[in-house]
Amino acid sequence: MISSTDTLTASSDAPTTAAQQSTLTSSAASITVSSDVPSATSSSVTPTTSSSVPPTTSSNVPPTTQPKPSSSTSSAAASQPTSPQVDQQTYLDLHNNLRSQVGMPDLQWSDDLAAKAQSYAEQCQLKHSDGALGPVGENLAAATGSFDALQAVELFVQDQFAFNPIQLNLNHYTQVIWRSTTQLGCGMATCGNIFPGDGDATYHVCLYDPVGNIVGEETLVHTVFVC
Repeated sequence: MISSTDTLTASSDAPTTAAQQSTLTSSAASITVSSDVPSATSSSVTPTTSSSVPPTTSSNVPPTTQPKPSSSTSSAAASQPTSPQVDQQTYLDLHNNLRSQVGMPDLQWSDDLAAKAQSYAEQCQLKHSDGALGPVGENLAAATGSFDALQAVELFVQDQFAFNPIQLNLNHYTQVIWRSTTQLGCGMATCGNIFPGDGDATYHVCLYDPVGNIVGEETLVHTVFVC
């Protein structure tokens, strides 16, 4: 079972948002993707960030299916999170490779963001923080079986080709490449309670600062795709 979700939160002067969520189930796997993306209206926003804790938003992001790993019964002990070694260079290189493809400057690793991401991952709740982590963007992904940083980032950006620079349908991918975002921090944990009955899941949390996908800053991605 594979699930990806991203949460983006803007500051108190950012626009309001609307919530949507889609779930796609195939015979091979079950994938849920939700993304918090600010709408074109104004007010305060909280797709998962904000110093004053604004509201959250979601948009439909068509996921791709992957084979579901063999499931196993999780025990009470398995529900206790463990913290695998975080490969910060892999997270950073993957993000910066994607950004360089569209002419965006490199991100820098933030130990502060990484500490927040690690703490949040260890809570083993695959849901948005609703502003509890402060004014940052969030991308979250979890899956049973083998699920490393490369696979997590690939899941974050699988909606890359769904992005329309004219419609500016902001999503997981646009947070990854958002020009004004300069810092990245990620954490991961092994959790036994995210997908009950399917065994342990590896849960990845990446945080971005400043938060992206802010309505009014669309040109930060628009100019990359439109001459």
